[in-house]
Amino acid sequence: MFLQRASKNAKKAIETPTLKKRIDLDIPAEYKVSGMKLPSLTQALAHKSITEKMRKNLRKRRRTKENLSLTRHATYDANESLPADENLWLSLRNKDLSRNIRYFLWMTMHDAYMVGDKWLRPSMSAELQERAICKHCDSVEDMDHILTSCSAVGQGTLWQLAEQLWEQTGEGWNDLSLGLILGAPAIQMRNQGTNRLFRILITETAHMAWKLRCERVIDNENKDFTVAEVRNRWIHAILLRIQHDVALTDKGRYEKKALPKRTVHETWAKVLHTEGENYLKRDWMSQGVGLVGIRAA
Repeated sequence: MFLQRASKNAKKAIETPTLKKRIDLDIPAEYKVSGMKLPSLTQALAHKSITEKMRKNLRKRRRTKENLSLTRHATYDANESLPADENLWLSLRNKDLSRNIRYFLWMTMHDAYMVGDKWLRPSMSAELQERAICKHCDSVEDMDHILTSCSAVGQGTLWQLAEQLWEQTGEGWNDLSLGLILGAPAIQMRNQGTNRLFRILITETAHMAWKLRCERVIDNENKDFTVAEVRNRWIHAILLRIQHDVALTDKGRYEKKALPKRTVHETWAKVLHTEGENYLKRDWMSQGVGLVGIRAA
């Protein structure tokens, strides 16, 4: 009985002529709602939506692409693995780096600082175009030149100090380049402590080189620093960073966000000496400390 009824209905459907008029499935304009309901909107959702919309209209800058390429290959030379661009960008936000240094690396990756051939634009006056040239080296003063090859007292001394301190870890020193500096937060070493020390040491030193250059060119009319001045300022910056790490271990103040003491110990123990006999013990954090083999001038 059921099969007979089904067969009859199927036959009827086949014999029924198809509708010539298309059924309008469009939503009437008065009922069509775009966007998001305000009661359901949160600040996080709004920010995400606006960011995604803006990203669709962004064009990749040529110099950013070039710096990303330099960074990828420098990271590959150190790790033998090629990182994705997304991972490189995320590494620049690493919380082991101070906010100022994260900003400095982001600006440098985008080649956004007003240095080098940016002063050679046709709209610039002849006086302004002179700023493109390093007064010490008579070459274009781009960021690569400032951080790795300028002959003015500054970056050379800083990198010698950084390498000298790094030798205490027993690890090899990588060939210095702009790509290595930008890729330092993404480079992986054999253990967490050495890894953290590397990214801090490289980025702190590069940032110091940039600050000294700006102070020399803008404030001091290109008058050179002395080697002793550069040395003392670098030592002060590294010891200040160590003090900052130690302060972050205070669980009473930072609670769950406090930095584990073990992390601080693994980062700095190999490159520090203490005034007492507590060298390499966890309680060195409460002792007077200095850098192994490096003294203020």
